[in-house]
Amino acid sequence: MLSKLDIILFGATGFTGKRTIPKLHDIIKSEKLSLTWGIAGRSEQKLKDTLKEIEKNDESSFGDIPIIVADVNDSESLVKMTSRATVVINMIGPYRFYGEPIIKACIATSTHYIDVTGEPEFMEKIQLYYHDEALKKDVTGEPEFMEKIQLYYHDEALKKNIYLISSCGMDSIPCDMGVIYMMKNFSGTLNSIEAFIHTTEEGGSHPGPSLNYATWESAVHGLANYKNLTEIRSKLFSNRLPQCKPTLKLRKIPSKNKITGNWSLPFPGADRSVALRTQRFLFEQYNQRPVQVHCYYDFEKYYNAILAIALGSIFSNMVKYEWSRSLLLKYPRLFSLGSFTLGGPSDEKQKASLYNIYLEGEGWSEKLAEPTDEFKSPPNKTISVKVSTRNAAYGATCTAAVLSAIMILTESDKMPNGGGCYTPGVAFGNTSLIQKLDKYGMKFEMRSKL
Repeated sequence: MLSKLDIILFGATGFTGKRTIPKLHDIIKSEKLSLTWGIAGRSEQKLKDTLKEIEKNDESSFGDIPIIVADVNDSESLVKMTSRATVVINMIGPYRFYGEPIIKACIATSTHYIDVTGEPEFMEKIQLYYHDEALKKDVTGEPEFMEKIQLYYHDEALKKNIYLISSCGMDSIPCDMGVIYMMKNFSGTLNSIEAFIHTTEEGGSHPGPSLNYATWESAVHGLANYKNLTEIRSKLFSNRLPQCKPTLKLRKIPSKNKITGNWSLPFPGADRSVALRTQRFLFEQYNQRPVQVHCYYDFEKYYNAILAIALGSIFSNMVKYEWSRSLLLKYPRLFSLGSFTLGGPSDEKQKASLYNIYLEGEGWSEKLAEPTDEFKSPPNKTISVKVSTRNAAYGATCTAAVLSAIMILTESDKMPNGGGCYTPGVAFGNTSLIQKLDKYGMKFEMRSKL
């Protein structure tokens, strides 16, 4: 009988997956953990070739790493794979197409689950259907994908005592854990947070795309199916959160960021969805006042912000029709002005990529007896936090996913309810994840505290 592994990395030959392999090896070694791990994918030969390719740039040998053949379209092979793992890290997207079969296999074999999706529909569907089942078996799990998973699988996960934790990469560890970090460092009552994402490249812009095709594909299908997300949320969040005052209003488009001097637009990614789901859990489970959150993406030049608005408008209209969606998927370089391609960014561009998220919080120095109570005076206290890293998409994402899996294996006693489908902030808020992320290159720091 084949031995069980602590971690299996599924999708190890993909653009992000192959970059996760050395992170997995190095972190386990650095932490002096006696964890076993293997890699999985459709092609045994490609998996072997991937390990050989990594060996060329690494002093370690990967010849004895277990290889498991599994196909997302073959449910039997998925069950065989997940039955060999305590935790599966899933790197195969778009998750709306390929995520759910792996979730089902994890539920069937009582296996914890980690992914790096930015699809809210998937995450919330999993929570709705499988959260209870995961609790029974003691296991852990793009806005649409994420919320779909929460909707359908949260109860299943609860029943099986397993964790299903999605969004453990660039979407949305920096933002969600950044909010948790701010909450832990704010003495008083925190009312609202504005998060501003700013990316740049060290030494100036490098040629080539910034992101790979899978991210583009997820965005196209995610926006095209946005109505599904609305339906899922109406089922998943039937009870409204309290309307805390003062209300955090969305900034005008575009708005001048007084802190960074950049021009801000609402960020269309999963960060706000994930952060608000964390706040909902903290309110419903622990009676904590929910913090209001808005997320923005910063542009250094006004012209670029206006261009982004124009491109966003074109993109939003093109995803409505099948013929125009096919054009978007066929010509990503053209319609993204070179930001997305099939090959992804070069190693040089990845290494030069810098990611910063500035979180600006506001609240009161006093505390209330009940989260639904209201202050009679305006907020009198502010707080600023910065989360920064390098190569967020294909470096920090891999690191965060690996550390998230390790948290399940080493600190599950600090995680909620013995299982279920949660956001990173809920799952890892009381673990040492932030400290570990800081150790491996994602810095959490206080900028000011008034």
